[in-house]
Amino acid sequence: MADVTEDQSKAAQPKAAQGAPPPEEPAARPTLHSVVIERLKRLNRPLQPINRICLVGKATGGGGAKAVASFFERNVRSVGDAIDTSSLLTGMLLQLPTGWLCLMEGALASLSVLLSALHKESKCEDASVGEMKVICIMDDVGDRTFSRWTHTTLDVSRNNYMELDKSGPAMLLSDVTIGALKVLKTLDSLSYDETSTALADWQNRFRTVMPSNERLQQILEIDEVPSLEDFVAIYETPSDATFISDRSLARRVEHVARWGLKEEMGTAFFAAGQLTDRESPMG
Repeated sequence: MADVTEDQSKAAQPKAAQGAPPPEEPAARPTLHSVVIERLKRLNRPLQPINRICLVGKATGGGGAKAVASFFERNVRSVGDAIDTSSLLTGMLLQLPTGWLCLMEGALASLSVLLSALHKESKCEDASVGEMKVICIMDDVGDRTFSRWTHTTLDVSRNNYMELDKSGPAMLLSDVTIGALKVLKTLDSLSYDETSTALADWQNRFRTVMPSNERLQQILEIDEVPSLEDFVAIYETPSDATFISDRSLARRVEHVARWGLKEEMGTAFFAAGQLTDRESPMG
């Protein structure tokens, strides 16, 4: 019997055994998580939502404006991770003769760290930040208004105290916040040197929108505007809300117990709508 050569042996084997590519596996079914992640990437949105907060305050202690700037510079730049850009804090510290305004944007966790540091600093005997009030807080703002951090010292005298009506300081707070956002939106496309030049030339560049000495002083004198201490107390206190449906269920369970019926039977009647509060002896 003739010897079978190697080539003849390969020819006798099925095609699948001769190194043919394996059949393609069916594509994995997309999950809700993968769809959301892909959507965020396509829209160039961060994985963590961006939040915004605007504070006003007064410098205290011997350090004055320099101590306030040093505190924010040190704490803002130490928060977040460059790998996750949404965790970084961006914004502006504007220092005026009557107080300072700080508008910051970043992830909720990063803002929480800075708020805690501010609250802790305000309790120190030699605190630099002093009295602070929260004039704006916004969740999931989408894109950042300003993509870096800067601080400046100006004298913005506009003689523009606002007359408040019965609605309170809402219009004043929104006007100051929107003005700061408009300034930052314009500055975002400028370089560092151009930003400093534009802020110094505020009378020509931002005359109608730049937060003023008068309005910061006015905000700090209004009791209705929440202080940082009040805000943190509410912000960190867990909610203990009771929904109407929870109260209704608790009341009905109590009725069942007082009637001496089995819980399973009462639940079945309630679910079927055959037993109402009007039909119970409890009214």
